[in-house]
Amino acid sequence: MNIEYLRRELSPSEKPGLDITDPRLVDIATLAQNGEYMAAAVAVEGVFEEGIYDVRLMGFFLYGLFLEDGVRGLKEVFSGLSFFLETNWNYTGPEKKREKHGQVGLGWFFNQLLKKLQHEESSKGGIWQQWLQETHSDDAGDALEAATDLRRVMSQVLEDAAEPLLDGLLKISDWLRAFQRLVYTEEAVAEEAPEEAEVSEEEKQEKVAAPGGAGPRAPSGDGLLVEGSVHLELLLKKLKIFEQLMEKEMYPRAALVADDIMQTIENFDPRLYFPKLFSRFFMLLALRSEDVMQFEEMKESPEWQAMREFFKVDPDAFVDF
Repeated sequence: MNIEYLRRELSPSEKPGLDITDPRLVDIATLAQNGEYMAAAVAVEGVFEEGIYDVRLMGFFLYGLFLEDGVRGLKEVFSGLSFFLETNWNYTGPEKKREKHGQVGLGWFFNQLLKKLQHEESSKGGIWQQWLQETHSDDAGDALEAATDLRRVMSQVLEDAAEPLLDGLLKISDWLRAFQRLVYTEEAVAEEAPEEAEVSEEEKQEKVAAPGGAGPRAPSGDGLLVEGSVHLELLLKKLKIFEQLMEKEMYPRAALVADDIMQTIENFDPRLYFPKLFSRFFMLLALRSEDVMQFEEMKESPEWQAMREFFKVDPDAFVDF
C-alpha cells in the first residue's frame, strides 16, 4: 500500500470521483462488507492510481494502510489524511453531497479502526503482542499529535458534517493515550532491569493461568480469573515500578508514582479495567431493558428497600426467595 497517494496534489476535474453506475463502488464495498479489508484497500489503490479520487472509497484505503503498519503507522495515516483534506477536498468526488459522503466514508474508517484496536487489546493475541514490541511510546505520541491536527482540519473542511467524526477520533485518541502509557511503562521497566530477573514461582503460576500472553487477570469471587484491559495492565506495571523504587530508596520518584496510583484509585471505574466481567451483564440488560426498567418507579418503595437489604446480606438466598 502506497501512502503517497494521500499526498498527491490533484487538479480540478470536470466530474471528480466515480460515476454512480460504476460497478467498482459496489464491488469494493462488498469486499469490505465480507471482511476482505485488504482486498478492498488494494482495489481502491487501483482507482487512485488512475487519478480518480472518491471520498466514498477513502475509508477502505485508510484502513488498509493501518492494517499494514499497525499502531506505529497511525501518525502517517492521520497526517496523510489531513494533507489530503486540506489540499484536495474540493477536487474529490462526488460533487453532490460530498460532505455527507465524507462523513459516512471516514466514519466507517474511524469506527472500524476503534473496533480493531479494542478487539486486539481484549484478545491479547499475536497482533497485540506485535504492537507492543514494535511500537515505541514516541510513535503513539506522534499519532496523538497527528490526530489533534486532523480534528482541526476536519472541523475546518467538513464543518457541521465533522461532528460525529470528531467524536470517533476522540475515542481513538483516548485509546492511544492509554496505549502510550503502557508502552512507556514497559520501556521504563526494561531500562531499570539490566539483566533478566529470575522468574518466581508466583509468576510462573500466573503464566500458566494466562496462557499465550492473554494479559493481566484478577480473581473473581469464585476464585476464577477475570481478564483485565490495557488499563489494568498499566496499573499493575505502575505498582511494580513503585515497589522497585521503594526497594532502591528512590523516594522522590516513588512519591510521584504513588500520587499517580492514588489518582487512579480515586477515579477507579471497574468497567474500564474489567470490561469482559461486565459484558454479559450489559448484553442481557440491553436485550431485556424494557422488562427490567419498568420497575424504576419502585425504587423508593418500602418493598424495594427491604429487598435491596436482603440482597446485600445474602445474595444466594435472594435468587431463590
